[in-house]
Amino acid sequence: TPEMEESYLMTRSAGLFGVAAYLLGTGDTAWFAARAEQIWEAVEFTRALDADGDGLIESPRRLGLTGGGQWASCWWDVISFGHKDAFSNAILHPALLRLATWYDGQGEEARAADLRAWATALKQAFVPTFLNPDTGWLGGWRSPDDRLHDYAFLFVNGAAIVGDLLESELADDI
Repeated sequence: TPEMEESYLMTRSAGLFGVAAYLLGTGDTAWFAARAEQIWEAVEFTRALDADGDGLIESPRRLGLTGGGQWASCWWDVISFGHKDAFSNAILHPALLRLATWYDGQGEEARAADLRAWATALKQAFVPTFLNPDTGWLGGWRSPDDRLHDYAFLFVNGAAIVGDLLESELADDI
């Protein structure tokens, strides 16, 4: 349901990442042709989760507020990730770039450019949103009260590095 997909950001990020990996790995144009409209609808649904236009998707339902008692917006469900979820956005960034590569190969340059522009906005917002200047690490999420939740998440920092969201000096430092 839309309510579930607005709650669990990682579902869309991981799904788009998987679609991009499949398409680039197989070159299966017939599979793509049969699902092209559905894939683009998934892109647009995911983009609509960027409520403030900074490129980062955020959950309108899983807010990650301390004491809120909600489950997480990503698969780390017993840690209440929410709102601007660093892990889901770290997965989304390379998914957007890979999908853009696919769309270029299909002659759909406008969609490819659109995806690259979104990936650029997401990357520009990522470090300012999630870097904790006190620890030098990326936090896990930023709740709507602008609180950064940083509990030394190795997987968040690793996904951001692998997803090419950090300049090399910061990545090396982390």
